[in-house]
Amino acid sequence: MALILAFLGRYRLLIAGLLLALAAGLWWSAHERGLGAAHEKAAEAKRLAQAQRQVARREAKAASISATAASDLTAARVVIQTRTRTLIQKVPVYVPSAADARCVVNTGFVRLYDAAVEGSPPGLPAAAGGPDEAASGIALSEVLAVDLANLGTAYDYRAEALAWRQWYAAQKKAWTP
Repeated sequence: MALILAFLGRYRLLIAGLLLALAAGLWWSAHERGLGAAHEKAAEAKRLAQAQRQVARREAKAASISATAASDLTAARVVIQTRTRTLIQKVPVYVPSAADARCVVNTGFVRLYDAAVEGSPPGLPAAAGGPDEAASGIALSEVLAVDLANLGTAYDYRAEALAWRQWYAAQKKAWTP
């Protein structure tokens, strides 16, 4: 014990310096960790702000894509509806009453046409009620007008399907990094 006290007495300045250096090192390490945490928080806030700006830009682009798609679809529908109305109005010009009088639309035609429109399974139409060769009482011009209206609806559905495909492709491109 006396030896230790003699050693401490002789090298007390050196030991005090080492303890002071150790304390300074511990303080500096804790200070640097605090600075590192603050730096990481600042970097994380910067990344978060950048990500929020990127999302805002993409959301604006997505809204623009949706607005354009809706506008284009509305314009296409106006064209389709106008064309369909015009064609239906031209039916009496191209199928005059004399042609209606000469052409007999038979019951079999009407049954088969109705089955096709309803999406019935293939084969003979199920409806009964007289021979297929009998006159149906439906004029050829009426058949054409109904068919033109159905085609207009089909073109409308086609335009909508194409608009959705284009919208999806544009949205996918806008959101893919």
